[in-house]
Amino acid sequence: MTILQLFTTLTSKIDMLRTNKAVAKRVKISKKGKLSRRPLKQNHFKSKLTGEQNQKKRRLLGFSKVDEKVIKSFIPHGNGRE
Repeated sequence: MTILQLFTTLTSKIDMLRTNKAVAKRVKISKKGKLSRRPLKQNHFKSKLTGEQNQKKRRLLGFSKVDEKVIKSFIPHGNGRE
């Protein structure tokens, strides 16, 4: 058995936890493990909104505890923090 064959058999047996990149790009994880995201409909067509609505959309939003648990399962390595 060559080294390459041995390596491929060993790596195929290990179940690797993969990060869902679509979720990882949209969510930030704080040092304490809290998740934050940008508000919806923030990028364009903002002329219809009032100034107060625009101001509120500049802040990062959190998630409910149920959603946080699901989203953390998509990011097993936590962007380097855990």
